[in-house]
Amino acid sequence: MHKPDYYVATNYVKLLLNSPDLVNALEQMFGDSYADLLQTEYIYGAQLQPVFKLLAAQGLDSWALRFGSKLGTITHGPLSFAALSAPDLLTALTVLADYSMVRSSAYSSQLIKRDTQLAFIMTDQTGSDLVGRWLIEVGMQIILRLIETVMTHSVGNHVSIKFAHAAPSYAKELDAHYQAKCVYQAGEYSLTLPSSWGQVSSPLSDAGSFSTNLAKCKEIKHLMAGKLSLAESVRFKLEHFFNECLAGSKQPSSLPTRQDLASNFALSPRTFARRLERQQSSYKIELERVRKSHSQRLLSETHFSIGDIAYYLAYQEPANFTRAFKCWFGVTPNSWRRQPREAVKNRPFKKEHL
Repeated sequence: MHKPDYYVATNYVKLLLNSPDLVNALEQMFGDSYADLLQTEYIYGAQLQPVFKLLAAQGLDSWALRFGSKLGTITHGPLSFAALSAPDLLTALTVLADYSMVRSSAYSSQLIKRDTQLAFIMTDQTGSDLVGRWLIEVGMQIILRLIETVMTHSVGNHVSIKFAHAAPSYAKELDAHYQAKCVYQAGEYSLTLPSSWGQVSSPLSDAGSFSTNLAKCKEIKHLMAGKLSLAESVRFKLEHFFNECLAGSKQPSSLPTRQDLASNFALSPRTFARRLERQQSSYKIELERVRKSHSQRLLSETHFSIGDIAYYLAYQEPANFTRAFKCWFGVTPNSWRRQPREAVKNRPFKKEHL
């Protein structure tokens, strides 16, 4: 049976743009098309393998050592936000293990208990010693930073990191980078920590943020596994678009149209509309659902003005947003923001087909 090609979130590869020498190497390999490559959400193994070989030839030894300091929270998207807002460290690590495929399928993950230890085990899925080694190094760093954030201190000798491969030439530098001892040729890729740490409450715990971002992770996981319906897939793509607008990487004026999404799913506009209708949905229904959800989050979690929220949700005029919001909730956005949530009249969503 043919093994499916692995993928990696493009954000990790975009880190190359911070290094002019590596950008030059990419231009030599791909010409002008490398910029188009970085516009996709995921990059697949067939595209990555020659890139990694080229970077190794250019002297890049370790992805974690070269770019580790640039792997911020936003790099990991909803996966990091869900883990950081989890109630405790055990839940946070469980989220990372269960939803690692949201960012990459280069390795699979599982969290198990071994006596008095928790072991986060990673299994290489790339079939490439070079790519597997680099990406698992990054995975180890993501786990370490999460643990340190929850524990509010460095892990030191309480954490053990094991690699299946032989010690690389930069092993000492990797020890210093992780601030933990690494063991090589250990027969597995794993990070272990005291199981008692799992009960430590996260200082960034937030039930609302955890629920929202966990739902996003579940949706992405189902999408990547091909389990979403067309309506759910449309909703996911619109959710992602508005998240990119908030992150500044997309302009609200470029909101995908029905024709854009139909083309994205390789369907004619008529077939696209008919399939959505069979699922008791439409482009308009999914767009309003996403706007409704985002409007609640932006009103409750930010200090954006009504005009700013209208802009981010791709309304041409703030008055249009206010009218839509009043239809959804029976009150204006300003009233909703001021009064207790339980007092707000949340009207049933109307299924109006175009």
